[in-house]
Amino acid sequence: MCSGQGDPHFKTIDGVRYTLNIKGELILLRNKLKTLEVQCRTEIYSKPNGDETAATIFTAFALKFNSAAPVHMGLGSGEEGKIVLYVNNEEVDLSDVGLRAAALEGGVQ
Repeated sequence: MCSGQGDPHFKTIDGVRYTLNIKGELILLRNKLKTLEVQCRTEIYSKPNGDETAATIFTAFALKFNSAAPVHMGLGSGEEGKIVLYVNNEEVDLSDVGLRAAALEGGVQ
């Protein structure tokens, strides 16, 4: 199993752990047949007062599997902690779900 958390700390499928504090879009997983791809976006973490830090945080993920509709989930702009979900490039209304990002010291989880 592979995973990522925090400012990003990664664990690869073969169990290797590392930290990668860069801003950008990354391919987390792609199978050999290129039928499955998982991507993430990381951005510089800013403190509540607006000061930037040396840390980066996950702000979005995207999943594409074969010919299925692509899925994208990330932090929305504006309302703090808002999470937006797109399926096949159309926004899904999450207002009834109550899904929010929990702001934590050092990142969003």
